[in-house]
Amino acid sequence: MDPSLLLLGKGKLLGIVALNPPKPTTKKPLLIESSICPSDGCQLSVVGDTFFRIYRYSEGVLSISNEVLPSLDGESFLCHTWLPNEQVAIGSSNSRILIISGQKTRQSVFLEPAPGYPLPCRVTVIRTTSKGFIAAGHFGTVDIFEKQFDNNTREETYICGFKIPLQQSGSGDANGNNNGALGVPGQSENVSVKNMAVSGTEASLILQTDQNVLYRVLLSGIELKVSGSYKVEKV
Repeated sequence: MDPSLLLLGKGKLLGIVALNPPKPTTKKPLLIESSICPSDGCQLSVVGDTFFRIYRYSEGVLSISNEVLPSLDGESFLCHTWLPNEQVAIGSSNSRILIISGQKTRQSVFLEPAPGYPLPCRVTVIRTTSKGFIAAGHFGTVDIFEKQFDNNTREETYICGFKIPLQQSGSGDANGNNNGALGVPGQSENVSVKNMAVSGTEASLILQTDQNVLYRVLLSGIELKVSGSYKVEKV
C-alpha cells in the first residue's frame, strides 16, 4: 500500500493524498515525521527519506505547495521544525541544516562535529525556541542557534551561538549528575541524542540519548556564552 497523508479535524477525515515519493528508496522508515505550521493550520509539512514537502489544505483538497530534494549524494532528510515567518529548518544525514522559506533555500549550514567524533555525522532532532532553534543528533554536541541580522546581505540569518558538548569529561556524582560535559556514566565517547524537548520557559532541555538515558540540561541563569558552564542532571 502506498503511503498517504491524512488530515484529521475534530475526529473527522478532512483530506487525504498519496505521497508518491519522488524516487525509489530501500531505506526505512520511508516517512519520518510530519507537522502543522503553527501560524497557518492549512499548511502541513512532511519529511521523508528522500524528500521534504509542504502541503496546503483548501476546500477538502491537499496539494503540494513546496518540495525540497536532497542536493548532496547519499543525503537523507531526518527531521524538521517550523520557524517564524513560515520558514522551516531541515536536518540531514550529512550534518547539514537547511533553512527554507517559500521556494527558496535561505541558508545551508554544516555543523562542526566534536573533535574526534566518528563519521558520519547527522542531525536527528531540531526544536524551535523564541530566539532561534536547537539542533542535536550524532555529532557530539547540542548546538544552540539564534537569529541575527546580516548587514552584508540585509537578511536575517541563524548563527550557532554556542555548543554543549556531549562527551563526558570529569566525574559526576552517584546519580550521574555532571557540572560539565554531558555523558552516560561509564561511557565517555560517541554519545548521541535521539530526541529532545525544550521547556516552556526555555530554562531547560530534556535529552534522550541513543542509550535511552534521559538528561535535563538546566540553562536558566547561566551565562553560557561567557563561562560555558551549565548544570546537567540525570532524570
